[in-house]
Amino acid sequence: MSKALSRRAVLEALALGIPLRALLPLAGLPGLAACGDRREALVEPLGPGKPLPYITPRGEFFQFTRGKLPSPLDLAEHSLLLKDSQRQVLVPWAQVLEWATAEFERTLICDGHGFEMTSLPPLSHGHVAVGWDWRFAPIGTARWRAIPIEELFERAGLALTGPFVQARARDDEDWFYPIDRVRDELLLAVGMNGGLLPHEHGAPARLIASGDYGLASLKWVSALRSGAEARVARDYAFPMFHSAPVKPIAFATSPRSGESAGGGRVLMSGVAYAGRERIQEVSIWRGDAPDAEHADAVAAQLLDPSKRFVWSRWTAELPIERGRNVLNISCLDRSGRFSTVQGGGAPEEPDGWGGVHRIELIGT
Repeated sequence: MSKALSRRAVLEALALGIPLRALLPLAGLPGLAACGDRREALVEPLGPGKPLPYITPRGEFFQFTRGKLPSPLDLAEHSLLLKDSQRQVLVPWAQVLEWATAEFERTLICDGHGFEMTSLPPLSHGHVAVGWDWRFAPIGTARWRAIPIEELFERAGLALTGPFVQARARDDEDWFYPIDRVRDELLLAVGMNGGLLPHEHGAPARLIASGDYGLASLKWVSALRSGAEARVARDYAFPMFHSAPVKPIAFATSPRSGESAGGGRVLMSGVAYAGRERIQEVSIWRGDAPDAEHADAVAAQLLDPSKRFVWSRWTAELPIERGRNVLNISCLDRSGRFSTVQGGGAPEEPDGWGGVHRIELIGT
């Protein structure tokens, strides 16, 4: 066995009922010395203009659930239920882990982005939010060890047919995915950043609905059924949505609003994301007017290749004046969509804020 798999990782996998053969695909992946270790060093505090890491550590990845997490499964005793219009198959979770060997970089963002911790969806409704307090948007990028749903059904000997694929999860969530997007964009993830998927992120498997808001990426998946007809409404009384496409958004991660900057200039950094589209440009301008065509708008430098389904980090250096400076951050994707100013109040799920990020800095 490769030395990339630690003794702790092997023991944890065996305790979960995962056979060693299911771990072998992990041995060839880089950085897996602690693939079973859920403890991760937290991201160090950002300095002025310091960009976020391209891959968000598991311990820093945001979480949002509508209630109490389901109990962990004994994988040796449970299976994933797959159905088509003719028959159903129970696939042992150990087998799913053997099939899921590819890695995909994907960004997830919550449909409520733009909320501050004080204006989250009501906690009295049983919502649990983790990792939202330091950023403008609950967002993160991970390398997901996953299998495309089309390949999963093929390996199980089932037909993948429309108009929808229905997913059910152990926290009583469900979702209906249009068949064309299933074929191109839907993944079943069993690993995250080189390790097994943590329970709080949906172990043993969660869906990654590439380019959609996070509410479409169900955690703790228990069953998938192709050939489904869409229901009129979801169990928890929100309107039914078959797709929740991400709107373009760009925001600063450093410095934070309210901080001071001296020397007449400020170095900024942040991220931009447009879901199914690639980021074309990030613009920053001063002033109270939310107008991306402002004369002093500065084009930020993109630090990462612009990709579908993944954020692009950016950096920019701008002049600032003494006293109060209002800075606006917006982006343009390659389809021509701008992030736009939103009105007050929470958006209707899963419309998302899109939004122009506005911060205030004090020039000294």
